[in-house]
Amino acid sequence: MGWGGILVGMIFGWVFAGLLSAGEVGLEPGKGLDGDAELVIRAPEEGNAGDWCETIFQEMPVLSEGDGFVERVKLSFLYHHQFVFADGRDRTGRNFSDSLDENRRFWWGLEGRFGRYFTFKAVSSFSRDLRARGEEWGLGHENFRGANVVFDAGEAFGLDFVEGLELGYGRRSIRMTDGWRRGAARISTVERADFSNKMWPNDEDGSNPLAAWVKVREGISTVDLALVSTDEESWLPEWDEGVMAFASWEGDFSEMSGMEVTDVWLAGFYQFAQASEEQLANGVEWAVVGVNRLEAGRWAWHHSVGVGENGGSGERDGLFWGWYTQPMVWLVKERLRLVLRYQYQGSEGKEGIRLNRRYARVAADSVPGIDINGGRGDEHHSFYVGLNFSVCGENAKVVSGVLFESLESDGERVYNGWTTAVGLRVFF
Repeated sequence: MGWGGILVGMIFGWVFAGLLSAGEVGLEPGKGLDGDAELVIRAPEEGNAGDWCETIFQEMPVLSEGDGFVERVKLSFLYHHQFVFADGRDRTGRNFSDSLDENRRFWWGLEGRFGRYFTFKAVSSFSRDLRARGEEWGLGHENFRGANVVFDAGEAFGLDFVEGLELGYGRRSIRMTDGWRRGAARISTVERADFSNKMWPNDEDGSNPLAAWVKVREGISTVDLALVSTDEESWLPEWDEGVMAFASWEGDFSEMSGMEVTDVWLAGFYQFAQASEEQLANGVEWAVVGVNRLEAGRWAWHHSVGVGENGGSGERDGLFWGWYTQPMVWLVKERLRLVLRYQYQGSEGKEGIRLNRRYARVAADSVPGIDINGGRGDEHHSFYVGLNFSVCGENAKVVSGVLFESLESDGERVYNGWTTAVGLRVFF
């Protein structure tokens, strides 16, 4: 059994322990086919606080909670395992394919509250599954998903001119498109749209960057302003490289629309960094994005549209743009969900956009002589259809889907193909 099997076994062990503690699983004598005790699932007794999903994913991860200086400490955990098959054709017409299973994400850490007005988070990506890069898999710190402290200044100082005022410092996600706003734990597709990743301000190792920020909430509006270091130091980044300025505004129009969710999100960043300095987002100089989320009953419809400018030179320089729309519907309420997504992205330079590494580029790299232009081009279309089965809402689900896509560069088709994948998602 490999490490992947061990991790999956640990996850199911955690779920089983939670079922026992919640009173949801028990042994009934003489009920089995051979007369032995049989494992059954039963409803919790009256007075049991919450269902088994809440017990496992909300209550069990809490390590401590009280009235002391450290008020709450909670274990943070996320595990994604994916089984993938990719098939395509390169610019010369040659077919290629590859299959892969990988520990897509394995994060763990701590988060909590202390000193009444402070919260903290420290989460490490602990799985170095680099098979998608042609290397080996192993356990060990890869990058930080978050490591920060937030001060609730509005509550601490009793401010009454705004509903909320927060000050933060440390590593954090700079959220642009809808795929990054929802976070890896809650995305509804196997992988984010390529255009979504194009606008992600991460460093070279995939870490979220160091930032200092202020977030203000008043009425339907939330404003987030941040200064971000472009230093790519893995452990303790400093402010001796460039600086990125980030701003976002979110408007919650749910009460006006009468829908459960009606969100509008505008965000943008600009990098003040010289060519000799380290840069985030693979050197994208600036980008702006608009996001709209609509949800009512069984239906949801998310949209993202944006534009930016590459900071490269030659064929990879110039403007890029894109959008995607993602309708979703519960076929079985809170259990089985149909997810569709169409994405388009384009650029001025004939290599101004690029496919995600997962999984077409991985499959192309696995076959000698295949040429898809490094996954680079100037026009990219993709269509995704998937089914998700939720065991415990977003906390435990199986995500599956098929992606069809084509890529052109300067009028030449350099890749077309499809990828199918199934993934296990668990987090708390």
